[in-house]
Amino acid sequence: MESNKEVSRAKRLEEYKLKEQLAVLEQQLEKYTNYKGKRVALKDVLDLSLEFVESKRSRFESDESQDESMQISPQGGEDGSTKVGCVNEPSPRHVDGEEMRALKGCLSRWGDEVREDEEGLIHDVDDVKAQIDGLFKSPEFQKVCYFLHSVLVHEGQATGGHYWAYIRDFATRAWLKFNDVSVTSVTWEEIERESFGTHLTASAYCLFYINEKEADSIACKGEEFALPEALRMLVKEHNEKFRKEIDDFDAAARPTDAEAMSQSETLVSETCKRLHPGPEANRSRRT
Repeated sequence: MESNKEVSRAKRLEEYKLKEQLAVLEQQLEKYTNYKGKRVALKDVLDLSLEFVESKRSRFESDESQDESMQISPQGGEDGSTKVGCVNEPSPRHVDGEEMRALKGCLSRWGDEVREDEEGLIHDVDDVKAQIDGLFKSPEFQKVCYFLHSVLVHEGQATGGHYWAYIRDFATRAWLKFNDVSVTSVTWEEIERESFGTHLTASAYCLFYINEKEADSIACKGEEFALPEALRMLVKEHNEKFRKEIDDFDAAARPTDAEAMSQSETLVSETCKRLHPGPEANRSRRT
């Protein structure tokens, strides 16, 4: 990554722009596949409208082909009523031949246009997705293999919550869960369940990868692992700072000698009063 970081940055910028383009295309496609938010495709709306118009002719043909011996309702006729025993689909009541031809022509043409537009958007979406998937598949990005080493998980909201970590032990090839003072062995299925944002409010927020060639360097296999001097000093400095914060907090919460003496005297005085009440208390009990 260090050797081609400039190329990586350029690729990531290109990826960002492609994802913006993809979002616009998918929103536009949504206008066709979920017309007006009604969960129905626009092409289906036009096709159904065309079927409704054509149903008038089909109904005329159906009525004429009925057996003459079938009874007709008193209101039967061209006003939309149906013959006894016959169930027809809804159809226009009043439409002449010229109107029907105009409607059929428009609906057919509009349907073809919508289908063409939708197919074009689907093709564009697939093309942009393919470009995104192939951004880092060039040989220059396939030289070094990286393994997922650890996953940091947060449960809660932006203002607070709980954190834990999953770390892979390269010596045993097992995953371990570090949750406060508890360290337990876990399966990859559990990591997926608690890291993909589908389990309560828990979701992974940071992933660490390690160079395949460096994996053995962190597999301690029981022996003490020596940190580089610069990192060791940094850890020591942070630990000392943390210890000072703890001491300062304890000192602030602990009462001073004067406060402690005053609290002690008050407690002794109140205890004595309860054990040895004065004359006033005795008089009140006699009355």
